[in-house]
Amino acid sequence: MLLELVQNADDAGATKAAFLLDMRQHGTASLLGPGMAAWQGPALLAYNNAIFSPGALMLQLSCCWVIV
Repeated sequence: MLLELVQNADDAGATKAAFLLDMRQHGTASLLGPGMAAWQGPALLAYNNAIFSPGALMLQLSCCWVIV
C-alpha cells in the first residue's frame, strides 16, 4: 500500500511525500453506529505536495483504502 501511495504521488508530480502512523485509539461512546468502532484508530496518514485535478480527486474518492 505504501508503494502505491508513493507511486500516486509521483504520478501526480509531487516532490514531497510523508507518512505518519497514528496509533491513537478514539472513544466509541458517541458514534452513530457500532460498526464505526473499528475506524477509531490506529490510522495511516499520507501527504504529498501535488495538487489533484478535479478528475483525479473524484477517482481517489471513489476508491476505498480499507484494511481491517
